Amino acid sequence: MYFTILKISFTTGLNVSETTDKQTNLGPDVAPRLEKLLNEHTVLTHQQKDKIKIAFAEGYLAGSHPDNVRGTKASKYLKLVQQLLTIVLFLAIFVSLMASVSGTVFRIQLGNQVEVDPEDISVTFDDVKGADEAKQELKDVVEFLKSPEKFSTLGGKLPKGVLLVGPPGTGKTLLARAVAGEARVPFFHAAGPEFDEILVGQGARRVRDLFKAAKERAPCVIFIDEIDSVGAKRTNSVLHPYANQTINQLLSEMDGFHQNEGVIVLGATNRRDDLDPALLRPGRFDVEVSVPTPDYGGRLEILRLYVARVAAHPELDVEALARGTTGFTGADLES
Repeated sequence: MYFTILKISFTTGLNVSETTDKQTNLGPDVAPRLEKLLNEHTVLTHQQKDKIKIAFAEGYLAGSHPDNVRGTKASKYLKLVQQLLTIVLFLAIFVSLMASVSGTVFRIQLGNQVEVDPEDISVTFDDVKGADEAKQELKDVVEFLKSPEKFSTLGGKLPKGVLLVGPPGTGKTLLARAVAGEARVPFFHAAGPEFDEILVGQGARRVRDLFKAAKERAPCVIFIDEIDSVGAKRTNSVLHPYANQTINQLLSEMDGFHQNEGVIVLGATNRRDDLDPALLRPGRFDVEVSVPTPDYGGRLEILRLYVARVAAHPELDVEALARGTTGFTGADLES
């Protein structure tokens, strides 16, 4: 068995102060070999050698196998990693606190760009098939965006927000783009999950930036897809004290502009029951437009649109295909 001989601190008794880098295999005859080892250290006095012998006899002389030496190095590296992680954690907490105080202090980017730019929209209602009822309900919004002054003069008021409700793939996003395309106004598109951040206050700041940019470009359309991600019912959990910041900011922004100011907020969701009731009250999302799966006539229009874009067999019976796809959405028919 391998033993590492340790120097003894004589000022503090038998405490170990540092190790020597010399190792020897003591073997079974420990006492003679220990005596020989001590004789090699001529700098030690007899009194010091006696103390070492006593320490060895009482178990204070530490032994270590080479594997233990490697284990000691590994523990040092582990301790260093722990210290670095602690520093990173404190920095993250500090940045989060500063961001919660003022979202404009730190312009931190963790994914999508902070700047919000309107998209150039060329989609019109003619490009939307299988949603005739929804298009009819949205025409008033288009007319308002085209000439908001006329509505204001006549004393008419339009809702601040319109909620598009329907299963995935029914064309809610396409309808929102068509509204902006028909009215020829800027279109601001944001998805609910984009407002989620690991840093406190970042989601609320993005909501502020979105509405600020939209007001500067009014009349315009703000479209929030999957709004249930940001507008879900608020929680009172003490474990998540900042969980409601984003939706509270959204409610505040929707209350911060007038109905005829020229900003229309369109939201899309397939989980209407998950939305906070405060979003659905008058003055916010006043109107709900249902976008269901298309009926036979709607499926026929969609299939004819997509078949015209590909090289289809001349004997393809589109009507039979429409009859056999009951329950399919527009996205299903496209694929």
